[in-house]
Amino acid sequence: VYRILSDYQRDGYRQLLHIAGKYGGALLCDGVGLGKTFIALMLIERLVYERKRVAVFVPKSTRDAIWEVLIKQYIPNARGLFGNLVVIYNHTDLLRVATHDRDFPAEMDQIRDQCDAIIVDEAHHFRNLSSKRNQKLFELAANKLVFLLTATPINNSLFDLQHLMEFFTRRDDNRYAHLGINSIRGHLIQKEKAIEAMMGMAESEEAVMADFDVVAAERILRDDTLFRETVVQRSRAYVRKREQFSETTVEFPERQPPNVGGYSLKETYGRLLGEL
Repeated sequence: VYRILSDYQRDGYRQLLHIAGKYGGALLCDGVGLGKTFIALMLIERLVYERKRVAVFVPKSTRDAIWEVLIKQYIPNARGLFGNLVVIYNHTDLLRVATHDRDFPAEMDQIRDQCDAIIVDEAHHFRNLSSKRNQKLFELAANKLVFLLTATPINNSLFDLQHLMEFFTRRDDNRYAHLGINSIRGHLIQKEKAIEAMMGMAESEEAVMADFDVVAAERILRDDTLFRETVVQRSRAYVRKREQFSETTVEFPERQPPNVGGYSLKETYGRLLGEL
């Protein structure tokens, strides 16, 4: 996989390994269309090379069309429930009950007991740790490398970021005390106040804001120690600038107009309509 990556993707891959080596996990928050999936594939290939067992949790809509295809293409000998080394699940499989042909709870127990690393695509779906699905993932992630992929780690407040980090900080609020951050929550409250000031808002005891400004948050976090220590995030503008000094060319996906497919009630339900 490494040979097909652009330079900025290779940099991101190395940064993620470095961060996870220090803290047990990392977030990849590059913008939409910047190839987070291929960076994750490189991580998987590396982990498989090290004979580590990897569980990948993805949205149902991307599993068959993207993840299954790409892993089969680029890491073809890595599949199976740890007979090989990589297993892929939908987010919703975390809480699925046993069926006549699969025992999902038993498989989740096997991941908890035998897995070495967890990768979560579209990890913003796990920003609320109070949900049962998030609690299950939190349980599975104990004592594992955790890599979280999302273009939108922050939605309503900076605590969205904290909740994602907790999958590898294990809710240790002073995990970054060696950086002068004695409380993750306290640090983020200070940053929220800075965002409020930038937005001209009155101070609020509750750091969650209805009109939270993600752009302001990005400005505040750009040089923040905690953010740099846990998150890999590059914008399209950064990548374009990086490309000027690279031998590889980055192609961004172009938004296409809607493609309206033909549909006929008569062809689909003709017989039924006739009977009615």
